[in-house]
Amino acid sequence: MYQHPKRRLRRAARVARSILHEARNADRLSSLPQSERKTRVDILWDMVRWYLAHGEHCGNYFQYGLDSPDSVPDAYVSSRELLRYRAKPVRGDDAGSWDAAHVVILRDKVLFNKVMEYHGIAVPAIFGQISEGRVSDRFCRPVESVDALVKAGSAALVKERYGEQAGKLSGGPDDSFFLLGSPGSTIPGVDGDALSAGDRKYLQAGDWIVQELIHQDEAMAMFNPSSVNTLRIFTFASGDEILAPAARLKVGGKGRLVDNVQWGGFYCEIDAETGSLTGNVKYTKGTDETSIRSLNELLSSGPRIPRFFAAVDLARAAHRVVEYVPSIGWDVAITDSGPVVIEGNDNWGLLTLQLFGGARDLLHQIDPLAFPVSTGND
Repeated sequence: MYQHPKRRLRRAARVARSILHEARNADRLSSLPQSERKTRVDILWDMVRWYLAHGEHCGNYFQYGLDSPDSVPDAYVSSRELLRYRAKPVRGDDAGSWDAAHVVILRDKVLFNKVMEYHGIAVPAIFGQISEGRVSDRFCRPVESVDALVKAGSAALVKERYGEQAGKLSGGPDDSFFLLGSPGSTIPGVDGDALSAGDRKYLQAGDWIVQELIHQDEAMAMFNPSSVNTLRIFTFASGDEILAPAARLKVGGKGRLVDNVQWGGFYCEIDAETGSLTGNVKYTKGTDETSIRSLNELLSSGPRIPRFFAAVDLARAAHRVVEYVPSIGWDVAITDSGPVVIEGNDNWGLLTLQLFGGARDLLHQIDPLAFPVSTGND
């Protein structure tokens, strides 16, 4: 795509400033503070080479651990390569609007739930919706309050209907959603007194779903009992096949209800061939030290994920429902009765896939043209 020379220069100047800033602050930004690291000059040269090879700044440089002397930047895939791969039609140029239609299914949680249910894919139940402050049940019949949707003794979550992340509500646990039907429930209804004025306005202005709270398998709860710990399973459409070459376990932080790493959670590497945890784990700075020790002790025995291959098969079956999407990152929970697909992300990020090493060789096997082994970054 053509860019005016002045625009290209301005962009290059912004990238140069970012590179210099990160190289200067490598001690603070590094995820390897206690380990041997490359010099600032080597880090700066790595970042310049990445920009020259890929035309982008490597924003995940330190998260990937590329400041380690043993790291191999050429083994990592760039965001631009992934974006180009996603832009390719899966079934040829005649796929047309099917690509966009299948993305819409993934991003609309109500539509996703109905389509997946129709195809026999296990998903959490949706009890109802909140649209512009109006509450309705799953059949779009109006009801008086959100509580009327949740059966006695049950629990549910209120979260955004559209998009790829939950919305933020100041009254909800983890600042992402409200929990219903449990001790300390904070939302008796959309207009309930427990809500702040800002939250009432937020709920009344947006589109939300009231979704079943999943009860996970006891073996999954061992990692952290307060959160629903899920699998992130990556699937790729390759010809007539759906491949699932990689998976991660997401574990919530101490006392948290969700498994997001930015709220003290963990990513754990899974051996996709055996379903066993490798013992490799990643987390952000400031994560609770007690939780880190407890998780590492648990991982030291190399436990296997219960029903792992059933979860992979379910993710592959779900991908066939939206087969015109090139690749999807699935969030799958493991319950006593089997795996359940929570959602599928068409716009998943590279960070989760490449936290434990570059994915170039893995993706090259799926699409050699999109992910060449030699990038010119030699």
